[in-house]
Amino acid sequence: MPQIRIVDTETQGLEPEHKVCEFGWTDLIQEGGVWRIGRTGSTLCRVDSMPPQARAVHGITAAETQAFPAFDPANFWADAKADGIDVVAAHNWAFDSVHFGEPQLPVICTLKAARWLWPEAPAHGNGVLKCWLEDEGLITLDPARCQPAHRAGPDTYVTANILLHMLSLTTAAQMVSWTKGPLIFERWPFGKHKGKTLAETPIDYLLWATEKPNDLDDDTKWVCRRELDLRQKAAA
Repeated sequence: MPQIRIVDTETQGLEPEHKVCEFGWTDLIQEGGVWRIGRTGSTLCRVDSMPPQARAVHGITAAETQAFPAFDPANFWADAKADGIDVVAAHNWAFDSVHFGEPQLPVICTLKAARWLWPEAPAHGNGVLKCWLEDEGLITLDPARCQPAHRAGPDTYVTANILLHMLSLTTAAQMVSWTKGPLIFERWPFGKHKGKTLAETPIDYLLWATEKPNDLDDDTKWVCRRELDLRQKAAA
């Protein structure tokens, strides 16, 4: 019985050295060729301090975590394998992977998958995708399981619903493949051409992005090279 475990973490902050203060999960289970959402769970994880900026988001204090063990990625992977999990998923694996270490199972990043499947979406954050897909009549969530917001368990339930719809459009294997590749985009999320599509981007900017030393990340450079290749093929 194939299973995907969707995971999420709440942390002390956004930097790699910030520790996990809560871990949550929701399982997707395939029975008779049909995927369904299973149970959701979460646990607090011990941290020694909690910056007010982080507490303002998730509401977790350091004091209430003291009765729990610190998050241990080795235990996570061991438990996942013992539970028969085939694939692990997270909405932004690049962020969460810092805390999980080297993957011991195939991984799906639903953020990367969403960029491939829905380039026309207004944005690709978890919350925006939830609202957009609801408005389109494509997903229906249990409001009680979505609360409280910005907590690890409910957030995985939201991602599970998004992933469930993705699985009606493509395969888990395809999303694992996308996860290994770059984070693509169709509209510039930053910079002088923010909001413009790649097709609207001047060719001299695309060439600068791919050929000159700059601060652009490798994923952005890959996307620009892909756009240049598409234009060259169209011209030919």
